[in-house]
Amino acid sequence: MRITALIVAALVTGAMTASEDMSGARQQKPDADLATLVSALEASALAGRIEDVKRARVDLLRMSAAPASGPRASLVRYSIAYAGWRMVFAPSVPDAEQVLVLEDAAMQLNEVLKTQPNDVEALSLLAAVQGVRIAKSPELGMTLGPESDQLIERAMRLAPSNPRALAIGGQSALNTPPEYGGSVSRAEGLFRAALRAFEKQGAQAVWPNWGRFDAHVWLGQTLAQKGDKAGARAEYEKALVIAPESAWVKFTLLPAVR
Repeated sequence: MRITALIVAALVTGAMTASEDMSGARQQKPDADLATLVSALEASALAGRIEDVKRARVDLLRMSAAPASGPRASLVRYSIAYAGWRMVFAPSVPDAEQVLVLEDAAMQLNEVLKTQPNDVEALSLLAAVQGVRIAKSPELGMTLGPESDQLIERAMRLAPSNPRALAIGGQSALNTPPEYGGSVSRAEGLFRAALRAFEKQGAQAVWPNWGRFDAHVWLGQTLAQKGDKAGARAEYEKALVIAPESAWVKFTLLPAVR
């Protein structure tokens, strides 16, 4: 069985264009309340303000309780899952809470996929979520490992220029052993492709628009693994432009390549 990289990635981390995306249709702009909430969520996640991420997730759960259907309901579910996925990398979140949050994230994304089976964003994030679930509960690896691999491969087939799918695929290629299909050079290509896709998409793309920080950070780790410390430092510095409060980059990643 191919070892999914997302298992390893979980142990060390904390879209085509805007018109191509979720469910293969035109991406829906979130309403003002949801847009404000996810913007604050993303800022808190990148800064490591986990209590704020938790509060944003609770607000999203409340929002999901209101009658809604269609694209808005899917975006709310996706955002709940995203908040949960970011939460579990924080040491301050107890293990039992991490397990429950990840289970809920998988449930939220599977609900999206029931009505929108070709939703590339949901497929990509679910691949990442399932990988982290394996890291927390290795006994799930036999079932969730192949599922995670299939999810990200499907997402990249459906949307070869989706930046988040490319970045998550890059993590898989970087952390999977070569004998199971991993490749450092392929990972570098996928991260660079993700960053090119982000440039085309623009910084003001509608939600979900996360991942630029992650792509720079993971490209940096790829270059560091290849021995290119200068290249890695450059990517980490670019990540800090996006998230200047990132303790992971400032105190862990950058010192390792100086």
